[in-house]
Amino acid sequence: MLNTTKMAKKIIIYILLLLGSDKIIAQTYTADYYLGLGFNVEKSKTVVNKLDSALYYYRYVLDNYPTFKQECSRAMYRIAGVLEKDSINESIRWYNRIITSPNVNDKDKGMEVMEVYANYRHNSCLRMATLYNRKRNYDEALQWLYNAQYIYKYDTDIGTAFENKMVSIAIVKFECYKSLDYQDSAVYALVHKLLDVDMRYYLPNMDESKSNAVDHYTKTAKIALKYIDQTRGKDEFKLAFNLALKKLKVKKDKDRSKSEKLYYATFKLYNIEYRIHSSKPKHRKVEFMNEIHQTAFYTLLQE
Repeated sequence: MLNTTKMAKKIIIYILLLLGSDKIIAQTYTADYYLGLGFNVEKSKTVVNKLDSALYYYRYVLDNYPTFKQECSRAMYRIAGVLEKDSINESIRWYNRIITSPNVNDKDKGMEVMEVYANYRHNSCLRMATLYNRKRNYDEALQWLYNAQYIYKYDTDIGTAFENKMVSIAIVKFECYKSLDYQDSAVYALVHKLLDVDMRYYLPNMDESKSNAVDHYTKTAKIALKYIDQTRGKDEFKLAFNLALKKLKVKKDKDRSKSEKLYYATFKLYNIEYRIHSSKPKHRKVEFMNEIHQTAFYTLLQE
């Protein structure tokens, strides 16, 4: 009789498992476990219908662990990323959901290498800008780039990560202006950021051999110079750029606190004002000129 009772219990448990009882499974595994399954399936080279399978696991987290805010935020971000491949509009809807959700905490642990914080909203803005650019809705793309840069700013204490994000924004902005045939604005989008971010973050953190710094600029500078050569012509631009530098002026940065006493250089190129900052409290024209001459963009321009 006792053996019969034990057997009955085993049969009941087996039937429940066979039916796929979510409650039993949810008590067995963590939300992070399902996130891991989704990510591994998404990146797999052998799983059939891997995107649908990944979506299943990410949605499972949302449905069964609604109080796990960090895991749900990551699941929403992964869902938006998966949907980029086949459904841009749905992907945008999910990114919007991330931005407007009160449960999303941008200070969650970062999701990428060298990412201190998750920055869900900033990253969602940048992804939406990229998607709207693909849809050829350039005004909307530029608006989301503005939101990424000024409304939902990238938060980090790692200069290299910040550099990478700023250059990424500049590249998408360049692509938008290029598609609109706003040639000077397209050039400005890349060249201004290449100079400004290079001088603020890259140059101050490298040794003389540049072996200890991460170079985000050479590849992007080559993209800028190729476009410049196709539009203005490299030699004409080089002449105009060098003449503009001779008229460079140094001004105090009023947006900074009085204790910092930082300055920026300004010059006009093709009627567009360039503002270039330095990480150092220097304000002499010759010092700004020397730093500009050390940037990856200027070095490649002179070749």
